[in-house]
Amino acid sequence: MCNQGDLARVRPGVYATPGDAATDITTRHVIAVHAAMAKQRTNAVVSHVSAAAIHGLPLWDLSLAQVHLTQPGTAGGHTTRRRHQHMAHLSPAQVTEVGGLPVSTVARTIVDLARTVQFDRAVAVGDAALNNAMTTVDELLTEIERLPGRSGAKRARAAVLAMDPRSESIGESWSRIVMDRAGLPPRDLQRVIRVNGDLLGRADYFFDEHGIVGEFDGRVKYSRQIDDPRDPGEIAWDEKKREDRLRDAGLEVMRWTWADLAAPHRLLSLFDSARRRAEASPAPIIDAVDPRDAYVPRRRVRPRTL
Repeated sequence: MCNQGDLARVRPGVYATPGDAATDITTRHVIAVHAAMAKQRTNAVVSHVSAAAIHGLPLWDLSLAQVHLTQPGTAGGHTTRRRHQHMAHLSPAQVTEVGGLPVSTVARTIVDLARTVQFDRAVAVGDAALNNAMTTVDELLTEIERLPGRSGAKRARAAVLAMDPRSESIGESWSRIVMDRAGLPPRDLQRVIRVNGDLLGRADYFFDEHGIVGEFDGRVKYSRQIDDPRDPGEIAWDEKKREDRLRDAGLEVMRWTWADLAAPHRLLSLFDSARRRAEASPAPIIDAVDPRDAYVPRRRVRPRTL
């Protein structure tokens, strides 16, 4: 049936319809997780990056080559080409059920990733979980407290303390990390800007001291991949009108892309240019922060189930 195109092989002995197998890499990984759990004979729990995939979290450049499972114990973990078996004692409060599978909770999943993957990748996944109200910083810190002496506990705490629920995309999360590394000054996130009560827009980043609005330009913003009924051209036009309103108010607008984030000195150069323009212009007059404009997450993710 595989040779005839009626089935596609997911794992040895496990098959899917060609349509399911041709979907995105994360969905194929979820299929592989179900396949691995169907053959699992111990009380294993889906964990780490596999749990993040099940929970529907964005996985920025994280390998999905292996299915990650955690089973009770303190020693004996092992890896194969397709599976990474972790050992840990998870309490009932650290396990939830998604699509019929036992999966580590979002809080435990984020902490496990923060212990084991790159700092910026962990922060991006954690930001998404916080932005979608799937967990809280307090819950994450509580999970870390349950890891005394565990490998990576210190790095997990550093990653959690760097997370921010106001970041709405991987690009915004990475931007914040690169800004810190490049030495850019403090800034506010998702700042609503008004003049005489009129809404001018909401800025990804706002450098209040310098009157600079910072905007990350991910290509997806202008594509059909986002949940927005507007035409991509209309989105771009609305962005231009918004930027014009901000400039008319005396603010400088600084934009950057993925390529700029790959070279922190470029981001610093863009900021220095915006700062020089701002210093040469009259000071902007904008309204003080209105408590009613406090940021509220706009999106919710759905678990990936089969």
